[in-house]
Amino acid sequence: MKRLLYLIYTICMVFSTNCIQAIAQTSQVEIINQAQFKSLVGDYSMGFEGFKMIGNKPVVLDIYATWCGPCKRLSPILDELATEYKGMVDFYKIDLDKNRGLGDAFGVQSIPMIIFFPVKGKPQYIMGLYPKNELKEVVDYMFFKNK
Repeated sequence: MKRLLYLIYTICMVFSTNCIQAIAQTSQVEIINQAQFKSLVGDYSMGFEGFKMIGNKPVVLDIYATWCGPCKRLSPILDELATEYKGMVDFYKIDLDKNRGLGDAFGVQSIPMIIFFPVKGKPQYIMGLYPKNELKEVVDYMFFKNK
């Protein structure tokens, strides 16, 4: 009986690990930390004031927490947008609980918080869960309104 339980446990563990890996591999939104943010996007220490992009593509940053229900519902929407804007806009996620410095610098008061970083100009943000069509309108307005 112990062998059977061990076998069932092992199968469940292998299956769940493979599922988690498959989900992580299919996501178009890269999970980063605040050190990676500095090297990929820019120095967040000054918050919104005086922020300067270091990249040549606009960025959408999802500030989330693993325990946040609206954050979980937002994730597949951002994955779809990241697929649609692939090569034109970089999409990143950052866990607020593990990256408090960035959250403090940008004055995060509620999550999910999505920050839009244009290549030129000031970053803008929205808080809360929005449907895909509304987020798409914001991305188009923020990054492509002059094109």
